[in-house]
Amino acid sequence: MELREINVEDVYPDEKNPRQDFGDISALAESCMLNAVNPGEPVNPIVVVQDGGIYRIVDGERRYKAMKANRLKRCHAVVCDGMDEANAMVAMVATDDKRQLTEIERSRGVQQMLLLGVDPEKVERAGRMAKGSAARLRRARKAVDDAGDDMTLDRMLAIAEFDEAGDEDAVEQLASCRHEDWRRIAKDLREKAENERAMAELRSKAAELGIELLESVEGMSYVATCRTPDDLETACSDAPDGAAYVAIADRWNGARVVVYAPDEAEDPEASAARELAEAYANAAEKALDSVSDYLVAALMEGPYPEKTMARAMDEFMGCDDQWSRRSKAAEAVNASGWDGPRRIGKATCMAGVSILQDWLSSARRVKVAIPYATGADEGNPRWAVEYARAFRDAVALARADGWEMPLSCADVVAEVGAWLESAPEEETEEEE
Repeated sequence: MELREINVEDVYPDEKNPRQDFGDISALAESCMLNAVNPGEPVNPIVVVQDGGIYRIVDGERRYKAMKANRLKRCHAVVCDGMDEANAMVAMVATDDKRQLTEIERSRGVQQMLLLGVDPEKVERAGRMAKGSAARLRRARKAVDDAGDDMTLDRMLAIAEFDEAGDEDAVEQLASCRHEDWRRIAKDLREKAENERAMAELRSKAAELGIELLESVEGMSYVATCRTPDDLETACSDAPDGAAYVAIADRWNGARVVVYAPDEAEDPEASAARELAEAYANAAEKALDSVSDYLVAALMEGPYPEKTMARAMDEFMGCDDQWSRRSKAAEAVNASGWDGPRRIGKATCMAGVSILQDWLSSARRVKVAIPYATGADEGNPRWAVEYARAFRDAVALARADGWEMPLSCADVVAEVGAWLESAPEEETEEEE
């Protein structure tokens, strides 16, 4: 390997380069003209492999295109005597040269490395993947063939997940859907698989306990909802004589066994309200999980969720009292002598996610307010109203930022909203 001056017309791009979009070359070409030692060339020379009388680019195709734009006849290059095609691919995928590969370009390169037989550990390092991902990626590639060329690594790994589970229908859905839909579809498929797994465990525990699981009952009162085998075992030991057990599995409220007792145990209306509260609390949690998933992706990839994060940032900074972050920031600004605008600004990526979760934590407390909204509990305590408002606001702001609310969450959002509309302006709390 040595640094040589070679003819630019003898340099050729590698046809196997996974990068297809090279972006704006003009800015790079202009910066190359500022090279005082070799005007028109990049500071970092391209890396090539000699192939007879020509040179194949291993690393630096954007720099090569910039030199072509500058009409250079000769350039400096690091010339390698020999490097097999697979190692050239490793170098290109692992090196980003000022402009990162797109996720699809990176995925395409990693898949090509696997097809060329590159060592899996080397592939995982170059593709920045978790250990063991290469084997799963091979499996996904086998399932979708060359359709994988236009899929990101995380989508391919999701396909491998369902292929390993033997779910051919899920693999087909993930392979044939639009790129912008695959995350939502994968989440729905995982929820479906989780519901099926949970119901199988509940049925197994019911058989062990000698419990008959029914499809429905009438004229009985709600006692409890069991979502795990342990829940079911506890409910069975505490259940009154004549208790009935109903197995239910739906996308709205998941897999569960609902325990009922004869009517004299509880007023039917109160029982129905308690059961509805349980279902709505679960739906509210799912709604906020969906909000969080959407906003985290927006913070990591864009577009920035302006309305949601404006509220989250405002609450994160706090009020003007001496203990708030806003007050501490104001003191620092005053000390610096700054007298211009004092914008809170944007919080993106990991910092934004942290601030977002802080803000959503108050909305998640809505679960303890829902019994009041459904009528299972009486009254309008101040804390319950505040939690319900936090939930309503979180949903409304997320929708304004483009979040699409799942149909399974619509009823609880409407119920909480209607309760807040009817709640008195001045809520009261019971004295302790």
